[in-house]
Amino acid sequence: MAKAARLLIDGYNLLFQSSVVGRGRGPGWLQHARIRMLHFLKNRLSDDDFGYVQVVFDATTSPIESASVSSAEQSLGMQVLFASEHDEADDLLEELIRGHPHPKTLTVVSSDHRVQRCARARKARVLDAEDYWESLEERSVAPPESNDELRSNFEPDVDASEVDYWLREFDQDS
Repeated sequence: MAKAARLLIDGYNLLFQSSVVGRGRGPGWLQHARIRMLHFLKNRLSDDDFGYVQVVFDATTSPIESASVSSAEQSLGMQVLFASEHDEADDLLEELIRGHPHPKTLTVVSSDHRVQRCARARKARVLDAEDYWESLEERSVAPPESNDELRSNFEPDVDASEVDYWLREFDQDS
């Protein structure tokens, strides 16, 4: 049986309050931003929190594609959910809040008033996404597992011709 979440996060709500989104909008930018945010969370949450964190994202892709993305992100120790069978993430968030076995132990991170109302009605603690992000930034950072793991999660998907183009573009000897 899965453990009940202690921390339920409105994923895109928090992501777009964060400093990890970046300015780029190239292929895979959103997936990379999600992974950067999840790494940021992993490095700032206590070890006791892992296994008790659920991050919910809207899903514009099919459930099969969402599941494959989710499995890559699951390796960070948090349960990543995509609301692919719901009209929006808020619907899934409300479902999780209403179905939580001990809502007084639950903290919900969202700036969405509808989600906040649902959480408060169940006596869950509510944190605004912007305030929560700021509190995370103030926490100390856990050391990374390895440089190879970080590098693999942050390297953009670029083909060799694009690399060659940019190397020529920024060549100092030209």
